[in-house]
Amino acid sequence: MTRRKKLAGLLLLTFLPPCIVFVAFDYFASYALPAPGTTRLPQVEYVEFDPLQMWRLRPGFSSGEIRISPEGFRTSLPPSPEGAKLVFLIGGSSVFGVGMPEEKTVAYFLQQLSDRFQPEKRFRFINAGVTGYYSTQELIHLERNVLPHKPAMVIALTGRNDAFYGLHPHFQPDTVPYLSLLREQLGALDPYYSSLESPPHFLHAVNWLRARRKSIPFDWLRDFETVNLIYKPAATEVFLRNAKSMYALLSGQAIDFHVFLQPTIRFPERVLAPEERSMVQDFYLTALDAAYAELARECAARLPPQWFHGVATLSGGSGPRFIDNVHFNEEGAREVAREIYARVFGTVPTAGFPGLKTH
Repeated sequence: MTRRKKLAGLLLLTFLPPCIVFVAFDYFASYALPAPGTTRLPQVEYVEFDPLQMWRLRPGFSSGEIRISPEGFRTSLPPSPEGAKLVFLIGGSSVFGVGMPEEKTVAYFLQQLSDRFQPEKRFRFINAGVTGYYSTQELIHLERNVLPHKPAMVIALTGRNDAFYGLHPHFQPDTVPYLSLLREQLGALDPYYSSLESPPHFLHAVNWLRARRKSIPFDWLRDFETVNLIYKPAATEVFLRNAKSMYALLSGQAIDFHVFLQPTIRFPERVLAPEERSMVQDFYLTALDAAYAELARECAARLPPQWFHGVATLSGGSGPRFIDNVHFNEEGAREVAREIYARVFGTVPTAGFPGLKTH
């Protein structure tokens, strides 16, 4: 036997048993992985996967200051709607009231205004905001979940997320990119996300080991490159189309409809309170402010003022109106509610509701 053959035999005896063991392990690991179609749909806190809306509020969820009604809204529907006129407020996390209890949201303060100044109308304001939604999701949400309850009016406080998604380097109309904050941090994943993230050539054993690893928070902003923060005009077209579709859908059923663009910490421009100055360090805000301004200009030029009311503006005030660069604190929510109420229902007196001012 030649030296080369002896070496080959030695290598074979050395590596063959471990290879056999690994193949066997990989084979059994394939059985340990969830079978297609049996994976439990992921959910985190009050959000769960939805096949049409991508994610939705978990009906019946209750923990701490967050309670979701059986119908999937942050505000419970009246037990007996007889005589009550339901007014749904739709939008994203600023409407939902991220970081705030239900009693400090825009919808809550709208209810307080209505109860004080128009009790005979018997309006019941329902917070139908969903964290992270943009206008396409809001339109689907409106059709699927709001209209069955026969609203008397729908008010949209929206726009910022459309501009935000329109900055993404991989933006495509009506597609929230998979590399997105909302997909993993909120648990708003579809069942195929993991397979899209894992290259198909990975061994079963590697996938099994990856599944054992503690998940790492995902940040879509790390996928941003500053040079690529260019707003895509198609995002504005999506918003305009969806706003017009909402109006057509609701007006055809004699349902009043009003659209407001939500204010953010620096849009429209305002004097920041000292407590707010540390909230504007995120590098993308300059690009987002410009993108949102572009969307607002197009909306003002192309949507009718009968139902498009522009931005629900905030005064600089003597204190903060935000808890971060987009979400309202109690005073911010109160002031936005006052602006919406005044524009939709007319001037209200200042007495009896802190923060009100005569228009």
